[in-house]
Amino acid sequence: MDQFAELSNNIYDSGIIKEGLTSPTSLILSLMVTMIPKIVPRLMPKMMTKMYPGVSVSRFDDVNYVHSVEDMFRDKFAQNIMVVVDILDEEKYGIKKARFGQEGQLAKIIKTALHSLNIDIRQFDSDRLAELAELVNGRSARAEMYNLIGDMVLAVFQTIGSIFVGNPY
Repeated sequence: MDQFAELSNNIYDSGIIKEGLTSPTSLILSLMVTMIPKIVPRLMPKMMTKMYPGVSVSRFDDVNYVHSVEDMFRDKFAQNIMVVVDILDEEKYGIKKARFGQEGQLAKIIKTALHSLNIDIRQFDSDRLAELAELVNGRSARAEMYNLIGDMVLAVFQTIGSIFVGNPY
């Protein structure tokens, strides 16, 4: 397709970038939201051994550990973002949703923090957060691109870290 674009001088849009999502802050935020589930499973073994020196870290040596924890964290992170989206929609449209357990506690913390800071959340657009939740969950059209960029950034930092600090694994 690239050769055809060069011959015809046409630019083909694959629909990956939507209008309004090309600002640098939204790109950086999208990359950060994608990288958080990748970074946490890699840092958790180091934090656990520093905080609790006698804890067994054998489960961290499993090859599938990083991927399974990354998937679990990604799902929970997307759920928590959707709770915030629901809270924003509740305040905007006046429709209340009953929540129980951890989701109810998180919603109570968020509502209390927003009300104590005197933030009027009716002016916020929940569509952007819903798009971030889809990006985190991998359902967005841009998810593969950001995952690839995130993997590349992690590989670069792991290489640099192994040069200066030694082999981290």
